[in-house]
Amino acid sequence: MTDADEAFFQVDLESSSESPCSPRPPGPSWRGVLIRAPSRAPFGKGVPPGGHGAFATIPICGYSLVEAGGEPGQGIVLTAVNRATGKRYAAPLVTPEEGTVAPEPIHAPVPSSRLEGLSSGGFFNTNLLWTLDLPRAPAVYEIQAQLKGYTSNTVTVELYDASPDR
Repeated sequence: MTDADEAFFQVDLESSSESPCSPRPPGPSWRGVLIRAPSRAPFGKGVPPGGHGAFATIPICGYSLVEAGGEPGQGIVLTAVNRATGKRYAAPLVTPEEGTVAPEPIHAPVPSSRLEGLSSGGFFNTNLLWTLDLPRAPAVYEIQAQLKGYTSNTVTVELYDASPDR
């Protein structure tokens, strides 16, 4: 694992604060969602579990900025595709402390005329394994996030067995 990868494992994954691993916001007129992740993530004997029942940690640090208002959606959806098999996993981002889907940035119904031209968003940090039930096996995943019709960049993460007998 590289030093850059190690930094992801120091991020508070239960916070919505900016971290050194967060994507840099492109600017006030940009709209969409961006993610960053380590290139490799270990699991196995001797590797601490990922908390909240996860067998490991695959840190995902993100940033979103989308138009406020519109039809309520399901919030941020994370997807991972196993590069070797093509199997796709997808689910709405959950907050581990509540075990519920993370809400969209604006919760209260507001007349759409008052929201025209406004945007909402911010940073998010999570363990991919809190949201997706990936198999406990080595694999390479192509990961994206979707929100309100926007699809993020793709990050590639190798989940590898770091057990000492390997």
